[in-house]
Amino acid sequence: SWLYGSINLFNVENVRILGRGIVVYDGPQNPNDDDGWKQIPDWHCIGAINAKNIEISGLTCIVRSRTWSIQMKDSEGFAFNDLRVIGANPGNANQDGMDWLGGGGTTVRDSFLRASDDVFAMQGNWDGYSEADLAHPGHEVHDILIEHSVLSTSISNIVRAGWPQKTYNSRNFTLRDSDILHAGIGACGQSFGIIGFWGADNAQGEHHGYNFENLFLDHWYSLLQLEQAQPALSDFNFYNIWALDQPPLETSTIVGNVKPVRLENIKYAQQIATTNADIPLITSEGADAPVITGSINNLTAAFTVSPPVFSPKQTLVFTAQLLTLPDNKPTTQSQALKLVRQRGLTYHWFFGDGTEGWGWRVRHRYPDALGTDLDGQNGAGRFRVLLELTETQSSPANPKAKIVTVDYAAQGIVAVEHWLDPILHGGNPKAIADSRRRVSGLTWNLYPGIWTQLPDFTALTPVFSGESPNLTAGSQGFTGYGIVWEGFIEIPADGGYTFHVLSRDGARIVIDDHEVARTGPPFAQVCNSPGNAMRINNGSLGLRAGLHTIRIEGLYTTGQGSPRILWEGPGITLTDIPVVAYSHRRADAITR
Repeated sequence: SWLYGSINLFNVENVRILGRGIVVYDGPQNPNDDDGWKQIPDWHCIGAINAKNIEISGLTCIVRSRTWSIQMKDSEGFAFNDLRVIGANPGNANQDGMDWLGGGGTTVRDSFLRASDDVFAMQGNWDGYSEADLAHPGHEVHDILIEHSVLSTSISNIVRAGWPQKTYNSRNFTLRDSDILHAGIGACGQSFGIIGFWGADNAQGEHHGYNFENLFLDHWYSLLQLEQAQPALSDFNFYNIWALDQPPLETSTIVGNVKPVRLENIKYAQQIATTNADIPLITSEGADAPVITGSINNLTAAFTVSPPVFSPKQTLVFTAQLLTLPDNKPTTQSQALKLVRQRGLTYHWFFGDGTEGWGWRVRHRYPDALGTDLDGQNGAGRFRVLLELTETQSSPANPKAKIVTVDYAAQGIVAVEHWLDPILHGGNPKAIADSRRRVSGLTWNLYPGIWTQLPDFTALTPVFSGESPNLTAGSQGFTGYGIVWEGFIEIPADGGYTFHVLSRDGARIVIDDHEVARTGPPFAQVCNSPGNAMRINNGSLGLRAGLHTIRIEGLYTTGQGSPRILWEGPGITLTDIPVVAYSHRRADAITR
């Protein structure tokens, strides 16, 4: 069944809405302004005021207009199960998934929310954007549990709390055991993240007991952005956060009166963060230093792949890292396997091509070089391999109860069907001459202009040229321009390499005349935040050891820095390409 309209739960108690119904909401809101916050009938897919003890199960909300999808004001005791919320606002604005304006006592389980703004947002009240409305104190938000769900947002935060000038208290929020498919892009006053708490401009309130546990991050922007003027944020905890494939696109921040934030087992692929720089995270304006630790239960998933360089249909051996003895003495394989049996460990592999495997050591063949994302257009495809390590033990207090602990490790591996040889392959005289005239760094050419996508720079004439050790070059007084860097890159060993390019205004990387990766078109940040959002893209190549030509193109329209290029390959975990890898043919003249 379906309903074209809205569900209004105003001043009601003990209501159950069950079944597989679909609510399609397309209201009268102005698409160019934000009035989707209003608490009036027929203004949301589900709107609630002073409602208590509500159960909603099996419902699907499809929201087309610019309004908050599910809004609860001063309401208590909501239970959402098997809920689907799909935001379909083309403007990607002011279309939250679920909002609390005071109240709480809410559970959300086994649900899917795809919002065009914050997936979950908590405020004490919201009655408009005037100074008086923003400063008016609101009611407490408390006791919210979200678990076993899949979450995604177009541009904003997975969780939003606080707002400039707002006064209210909040406590006991938990998001756990969930997958995050896309965690925003850009900024609204502060950068977006898994959690954005924006208590700026004399915002007031005590906020404590925020927990983020057992979360997968895919296509994400930053981990946390926490700011509070007064009195304080406290007891914010992050446990078992597994980020896949990409680095954070923005630095996390903790600003103001924020008591210690605890981060445990924050893991990027197979690397566990142990310092601020690993997150990366900065604190300012009196915030306490965060407490960052690795896994404390001696359960760490990690694995190796042999051989590291391979072709389709070649047999690979995946070997999980075994446990060490508690005293960290050298462990034989038989001792380690005994520990595996004693601790009830299982190893579950996801090979990135739709197949799975079980066991401490497994074998697998890839039928092609297309890659997990079917991006192997250059004859090399990257597969994302995921290892799930599970420990099942009996509870000391209740032997019949089971305690399950899980850790994950991810690794990108590249199947190579087509190899690119270095420039010296075959003894090309010109290539040999070029290599002998090499100096460190890259050459660059500057082209004035403002573009929304990369132009064909070969058809344009540069007005300035130069040399630099890395991707730097002066603007030469222009506010809009493009720069092309060229030279060589030294590939240390034969293998499949993946290159990641990050840029706010647009960039691409070309190796041996093959386009490897190109970012999408610029995406303006919202709420009058300056500049464009950071974009990322990647691609893979099979490269033989030696010198290869490289060309990097970047646009500058907001003046927020050069493109960033990272690589990963045999023996190289995801990292920025070092300066020593770049070189170029010495030019006779570098300034036009």
